[in-house]
Amino acid sequence: MLDVGAGTGRVTLMSLLESRVGVHAVEPARAMRAPLMTRLASLPAELRERVTVHPQTLEEAELRDVADVAICHNTIACLAPAERRALWPALAQALVPGGSLLLQLPPAHLPDDETERDFPLREHTETFWMWPASRAAMISDLAEHGFALLPGGADPAVLAMTLTLRDSSPEQYE
Repeated sequence: MLDVGAGTGRVTLMSLLESRVGVHAVEPARAMRAPLMTRLASLPAELRERVTVHPQTLEEAELRDVADVAICHNTIACLAPAERRALWPALAQALVPGGSLLLQLPPAHLPDDETERDFPLREHTETFWMWPASRAAMISDLAEHGFALLPGGADPAVLAMTLTLRDSSPEQYE
């Protein structure tokens, strides 16, 4: 299992608890990785032994054929178009052929108004950038890297794809 943009580790933890497979948690942001590591440290040793945390982007981690399922939860909207274009071939390399990709779709367009939320005891502000993309554009982008839409897709906020083809040219692995 591959958790791309693992953040604080909710999907990583769920994957460890609900399966018996190894989990690769990819989280390049130190601020997000700190709570992930804290969460993992509280687990029994037999669960911790099944997780590998990669403190870099998926492209930098250079994982190959490590998972039959990849999940991108609450991640894609935060990636600029160039970062997304770099992510797709890295996902295709990390998944085994026939593997599944589940990703939470970014919004199709930017909100009309800025969203502000007041939190008790909060003295700082945070800005979260997002880059919208339509469902059709995401399907098209992923299809260029060997992914095909899985039938069924009951949740309109989630895109379910399978890796059907992979470029096997030697340059891909240099």
